[in-house]
Amino acid sequence: MKKALLPAILFLFCNGAFAANTYRAYIIQLNRDTVHGFIIVEKPETLHWQISFEDSSGKSQVYKPGAIAGFAINMDGDWRRFVIIDVGEPVAPGSSGSLVFARVMNDQGAIKLYKYNYYKEKPGYYRNDIYVKGDRVLITENSLVKENNQVLRLQERSGVFTSNKKQLKNFFKDCPEAVAKTEQVKDIWYEMPSLVQAYNLCKKNKVFLP
Repeated sequence: MKKALLPAILFLFCNGAFAANTYRAYIIQLNRDTVHGFIIVEKPETLHWQISFEDSSGKSQVYKPGAIAGFAINMDGDWRRFVIIDVGEPVAPGSSGSLVFARVMNDQGAIKLYKYNYYKEKPGYYRNDIYVKGDRVLITENSLVKENNQVLRLQERSGVFTSNKKQLKNFFKDCPEAVAKTEQVKDIWYEMPSLVQAYNLCKKNKVFLP
């Protein structure tokens, strides 16, 4: 009986490992035309460097950033929009491209907020005079873009708060209310959209006297 159970367990495990989900979506072509269809997702993090899109006629195509201008996908009843950002280094294993599909967290106001993943190679090292290549690690990053195109990129890393808070407060320095809110929160990653919203509200309500 035990021998019969093992193949069944392996079959279920393999099926689960390669399971994919299909979501309603649309892509924005480079000429800005919109094409509706479905995106097939195996691993959510891969949405940032390529998507498998099937249009309403059933034709499938894999798109990378630059081949299209962006896309939107309906996940759990929430429409998530993605646009292109250049991170300046290869973004995925075996890739030489530096563009990612970045999720739009907030694009209304003086600061726009984007979030994305990419792979980064850690520096190599020598062990017993033999060079050991560094591992690849998945980076989650927030990119804040001001109206003057000033950009702040912050990596999400647990346990590293002081330096990131300092950079964020400096980025918000022309809005004391946003600086104060940043100082009060414990988890800036979770609160990042609300912090950007506080800054944008501050700038919107600011009165400039002649």
